[in-house]
Amino acid sequence: MQPNRALGSQIWIEPDATAEQIDTLFAKAATSGLGMARLFLMWNWIEREPAVWDFGIWDQAFDAAERHDIRIKATLTANSGPWHVGTPAVQHTHTGFLTDDHLAHARTYVEKCVSRFADHPALAQWVLWNEPVDEAFGGEAYLAFWRKWLRTRYANDITALNRRWQCGFDDFAQVPYFAEVAHPAHRRSHWLVHRIGFDELACRADWLVQELRWVVEVVRAHDPSTPLCVNPTAIHANQPAMGTNLSAMTDMVDALGASFHPAWHFTFAPRHDFTALIHACVRHLTHIDGIRAVEVTELQTGNTYESSNRPCDVTPGEIVRWHLAAFAGGATSVTGWCFNARAQDFEAGDWGLLDDADEPSVRSEAVADLRQRLDRIVAKTGDWTPATPTLWIAVSNASQQRDAVREMNNTSSVAGRKVDDPAHAAAHLATIAAQLGVAASIAQLDVILARATKGQTVILPHVSVLTADESKALLGLVRSGVHVICDGLTGRYDRDALLHKRWPVGWTDAAGLRCVGLSTNFAHYPLVDLADRPAGIAAASRAVVDASDEWERSTDLRFAGDNSPVFLSRELGQGRLTFGRLLLAATLVHDADTHPHFRAWLAKQLPPADVRPLPAKAGVLALPVNCEHGRLTVILAENDDDVTLAVPAGTDHHDLWSDRPLGRATHGELRVRPESGVSLLWSA
Repeated sequence: MQPNRALGSQIWIEPDATAEQIDTLFAKAATSGLGMARLFLMWNWIEREPAVWDFGIWDQAFDAAERHDIRIKATLTANSGPWHVGTPAVQHTHTGFLTDDHLAHARTYVEKCVSRFADHPALAQWVLWNEPVDEAFGGEAYLAFWRKWLRTRYANDITALNRRWQCGFDDFAQVPYFAEVAHPAHRRSHWLVHRIGFDELACRADWLVQELRWVVEVVRAHDPSTPLCVNPTAIHANQPAMGTNLSAMTDMVDALGASFHPAWHFTFAPRHDFTALIHACVRHLTHIDGIRAVEVTELQTGNTYESSNRPCDVTPGEIVRWHLAAFAGGATSVTGWCFNARAQDFEAGDWGLLDDADEPSVRSEAVADLRQRLDRIVAKTGDWTPATPTLWIAVSNASQQRDAVREMNNTSSVAGRKVDDPAHAAAHLATIAAQLGVAASIAQLDVILARATKGQTVILPHVSVLTADESKALLGLVRSGVHVICDGLTGRYDRDALLHKRWPVGWTDAAGLRCVGLSTNFAHYPLVDLADRPAGIAAASRAVVDASDEWERSTDLRFAGDNSPVFLSRELGQGRLTFGRLLLAATLVHDADTHPHFRAWLAKQLPPADVRPLPAKAGVLALPVNCEHGRLTVILAENDDDVTLAVPAGTDHHDLWSDRPLGRATHGELRVRPESGVSLLWSA
């Protein structure tokens, strides 16, 4: 993290802006401590009429950035063209290229932008495409790709496709869009063959990757060296449902970014958890194979009114805490959305870091103060990198794909069956870990199987799809000294949506446990704790388990109705295997009352963090960070109340945020008063 380039914001240039207005915005950005500015190169304004190109306001913006020592993150909008390429009447879209003709015009647009600004001294990065998703937008170009993709997928054997899809096509050229395969009377049926949906989701992700790679190729033909970035939104979400393949996106860029807007993306969580969710998002990105750098390309820094079904403001303290949470998670930079509010059409007046008159606000003053403090802090600590995880939280594209297909035509309100429930549950788990001071990382199951090591814990909140090899690998981790925690759906299905008759597959002989069914109660299952006090509910279902005598029955959490244990656990090799009979994702997402009880249970499963809040509670986080000099824990709290911390005894501590010495904790406890909800606990 370089403080002079770590803070940025989107500067919105209106089409009728004057050179003086543009320069004034960049001057105010510099005064606000910003070293980066993002610009949308709006194609529909640059080429209002065919082959008539006007870069006037963008030329002025780049020159103003250079004058004020600000670097530009230039965002291409090739997927959102002007009226004359077939995309009239919209300012911006998330769709891909709808026709081959659109693609040809887009090439010219990208070439014009890149060749114009590639050598400008203010240019720092090309953002290939804003918030790329593919939610079945269709178009003739996609249909051709779909048919070609299927031909490869089924090795040019239409009989193989027909057998699995229960269809009778003579050739791949006859295959229609996914949504048109079934008879019109059956297209909303629960009984659609899942494999068709699996193929559709995989194809959509590959289609989006192909389109992004096309943009990369055009950019690189005219600019071989400027760093590239892309900023997906599907992080705490079902990624296959959004056509998102983070690993493939990582392969083509220098920095993988993301958009984190609580008003849009965190509507499943209470406001006091927003800071932890940003931290968890960034840490998730750092564990993608091949990652080079992670950034936050968009972060809400202003009020919203028109945006989302749960609009919200953002306080100066939240802006500071959200930035620090991102940096503690491994972000090299954070770019706010938006420096100045847009003036027309959707979201006019929303998002601004400045006020609506483009004047400094308490929010922009907070960013300026953050920049000044970071200059001083990083000079002492050196660079920050994310702490090694103590806890891994597994997500699985195969499991999310199955959830997405099941819900494609049947949007569910049932706890645990909503399409984003598993991703949201993983986020809740990461939040609980941060409240315990534990370094936790959400990652794909295959990444965890390759990286988890002795002494770490792996939890699978909703990995419902497991192959026999993956199940065997999990048991191998246990034997090597890892603690693996599963829930009642772990490994219930294979990758073709086939039910394992006994699950998790392969555990009957190897671990002495098998699930033979689920018991479901729409009213849920009340839980009690060790003292028989109500402890929330286990949502929807619980597993029917046959376990050998080696399995210990925990009494910490029990089902109230029959007093049976929620968790069973046993030693296996050098590690421990724990099985939760509840549906962990459904429970965490749909019953917040369970969170403190699960947090207390989880704390017993993990080694205590060196620095942790006493007691652990919602809204207070301890985020360990690796730094070049000394030891650092970022304490972030939702208010300025005193926070008691467990800390290593006999160590002198300093609060780098307030630049105050805190003294030595002779008895292993330290009381701090976070300023603006922040204390940076550092020891040499």
